[in-house]
Amino acid sequence: MNILHPVSLEEALALKSQNPGSRYLGGGTAVLSLIGGLGEDAVLIDISKLLGKDIVKEGNGIRIGAGASLADIAASSAVPSYVSKSAGFQASLPLRLQSSLGGNVALSRFDSYMIPSLYAADARLSVLSPSGRKEMGIDEYVIAENRDGIIESILLCSLEEGQAVRYSRSSHAHAALTAACSAGRYAYGIGGSGFAFGGKDSYNAIECRDDLAGSGEYKRYLASVVFKEG
Repeated sequence: MNILHPVSLEEALALKSQNPGSRYLGGGTAVLSLIGGLGEDAVLIDISKLLGKDIVKEGNGIRIGAGASLADIAASSAVPSYVSKSAGFQASLPLRLQSSLGGNVALSRFDSYMIPSLYAADARLSVLSPSGRKEMGIDEYVIAENRDGIIESILLCSLEEGQAVRYSRSSHAHAALTAACSAGRYAYGIGGSGFAFGGKDSYNAIECRDDLAGSGEYKRYLASVVFKEG
């Protein structure tokens, strides 16, 4: 195992290019769980000290550094309450303290704690890639086939209140459904199946699959009723 410590994000990008198959190490909760299976020649690029952690007002929105932990966000009164609630869906306090916002988004798991609520908050990502720095919507980032950049920060453009929900067999189990809505923006993360962004019925575009989190029929039902009254 070889852990590299770049002094800048630009150097981290260069090291990633020079070491095919290498992984970034931010909060580390996802990568460290794979340590035993990565192999002796695995290369990790530690960017944990290069990512901002501040949660600050910017214009009419709130900018969150990609290095901010889910615990930071769960405790923040600056972000909409449903966004802080989503961070609190990570039930383990030690993992909540370690998990980074940027890592949660970059991993883009269908049971992501944060992606649905970030979409509902009209989030814009600042991403540094080999071709330069660019801003993009979180839905654009999630569906991109090539994500070779590093998330530097995330701007919540809407601070209106909304709803966020997560359904799973237990607080520590993979979610059958994670969803959020605010100001007419709806997002669904259906476990083992996919993401849907847009209107209230956008989940219909997802082929819901059976897995340990629940049957496809069960997941579709949850998506159909979760915002029925709201």
